[in-house]
Amino acid sequence: MNKICEQFPVFENVFEAIDFLRSLGLNAVNIPDNILPYFDAMDPLNATGLYLDETDFLVTRLQCNVDDVEYYRQLNIGNSIPFLTDFKRYSIKPNLAHTQFLYRGQSKDYKSIKPNLFRDKNKHYFLDDMIKGQELIAFIAEHPLVQLLGIKGFELRNRNIKLQANLYGLAQHYYNRTTEVDLSSSIDVAAFFAVTRYDAKLDKYLPIEAGPESTGVIYALPVSRSLAYNSIFGFNITSIGKQFCFERPSRQLGFLADCSGDKDLIDHKLLLRVEFKHNRDITNRIYDFWGKGDAIAPEDPLEKYWRMYRDNPGEPFHVSNKAIELNLYHNHGETEESITDKLLSYRNGQGAPAFKLTGKEWPEFPRELLEGYWSDIKNGWWQDVFCDDIYFPLSGNKTKEALKAIPNDPRYRSSFFEN
Repeated sequence: MNKICEQFPVFENVFEAIDFLRSLGLNAVNIPDNILPYFDAMDPLNATGLYLDETDFLVTRLQCNVDDVEYYRQLNIGNSIPFLTDFKRYSIKPNLAHTQFLYRGQSKDYKSIKPNLFRDKNKHYFLDDMIKGQELIAFIAEHPLVQLLGIKGFELRNRNIKLQANLYGLAQHYYNRTTEVDLSSSIDVAAFFAVTRYDAKLDKYLPIEAGPESTGVIYALPVSRSLAYNSIFGFNITSIGKQFCFERPSRQLGFLADCSGDKDLIDHKLLLRVEFKHNRDITNRIYDFWGKGDAIAPEDPLEKYWRMYRDNPGEPFHVSNKAIELNLYHNHGETEESITDKLLSYRNGQGAPAFKLTGKEWPEFPRELLEGYWSDIKNGWWQDVFCDDIYFPLSGNKTKEALKAIPNDPRYRSSFFEN
């Protein structure tokens, strides 16, 4: 963490902390050289993104991340391998036209920022956690919209298009432990997490009831506005943005810092830390503004289904062959036999097997989730929610309108409507 933070005062409330960070962003060029943001001279935001709202999403050519390439190579369908290379895909990212920073809010300073996978200091092998996220990745890949937009591809104004999905990052938003730390391009999103706590039993966020005797913190990380340099001081930064029909990451304008290899984001040389005193009245104003959390972490069919599926104490967790394949790709030194033996050795709190191997290539995608998706499509979700805040910097509304019309194309209709 940057030493300049030692000079910052403890602010009287989170609003004062927000104002201070915004002033730093507005005067970024005057910040000492050791925390200057990175700039990309070819950033399309400089030329054409001036009228973007901070909650809009920008469609860009993808600057790929090696981990994304690996995951997509594993999720091929038949003989068609959807390689993820620099200029073969497009990414729908939260735009950074209005900020020089990515933010992270915490209701308490733990003196460390590690991903949830590594927070148990006594745990050194993570197969039981990782396999659940990998099962979700395989599960999501079977959704018809993921198949169309991310794997098979589609034609948009005479151009073949495939969209990026950060499937590993997406798994984190649905109760899975990963090596990623959440960030947001919105300081208002960070403020919500800085004044709330997550209650796992209730599956909801609750306001911090403490007063000024306790403090929260907002971290700010200077980044390139285009994220063309997505590896900054050893931390890979990826966007999560629009993830097809899975809305949680887009509501949170999400980015991720990869902390694999036991990295701690607190050690990032450019990280700024701003501390503030909790204030009950302000906390409740922020909490109510976000609909008591519903607007920032909305319930959706996948969220309900996966929470029940992942943590059902009466049933072992089902593992497909594809999840094992994904695990082997990253779990070097293991074999299919060693992985399956270890999975079958895990026991739950009642002493029963924690995992069951299905022997099936892919997980089963339940019809109940598809029925909810088909209903949303009929109610205008594609045009009014998914496409509404997407911005194409070079072709503007023509491409956006063409994207909205995709469900009407006979070639793609089966991906949006029940057969």
